[in-house]
Amino acid sequence: LNVLKLLLKVYRPGAFQPDHHGMLPLHCAAWGPSEERHQNDGKYDSSLHPNAMFELLLKINFSAVRARDSCGRMPWKIAELRNNSRVHKMLARHQREPVYVPNTSNINPAATFSSMTSLSFASVKSTRGSRNKVFKALSSKKWDEVINTLQRYPDQANEWKLVQSSTDGTVLSRLLPIHLACQINPP
Repeated sequence: LNVLKLLLKVYRPGAFQPDHHGMLPLHCAAWGPSEERHQNDGKYDSSLHPNAMFELLLKINFSAVRARDSCGRMPWKIAELRNNSRVHKMLARHQREPVYVPNTSNINPAATFSSMTSLSFASVKSTRGSRNKVFKALSSKKWDEVINTLQRYPDQANEWKLVQSSTDGTVLSRLLPIHLACQINPP
């Protein structure tokens, strides 16, 4: 979890930002490896079990457990579709828990929603990802390199990787390093 913890330390708002499919990092984690048991050199390694990753993401953004992606799926449904029964059960259990709602009688709901959904996108850089060393190290699953790069270049945690159509420049994909990290479940 060191990679995920560091990503969240250097860019905590990433836990609240959806990718191009409307998936928050919790959705991406549910979409990630569908194996119930993660292997490390052929042996079961409980430190790689995804429950710790989900608990960390829920601690930071518990409302994500009820968030829907652009297809209307909550994270527990994605885990169910990926045949990851342990994660599905855990997320479904959390989804049923009551959520504390503070007294908001004196708050403008439209302004609150607007502030929650924008989450300083202006401060987030857009990049094609070609120069982003964090994406390269994550894609190569070089975990020590990811950590070293984030410590040296923490701003790269808030750079969006854009994949664009070569014909018309349409954005085909948009994600932050935390989305990729949650999909591949780094140690």
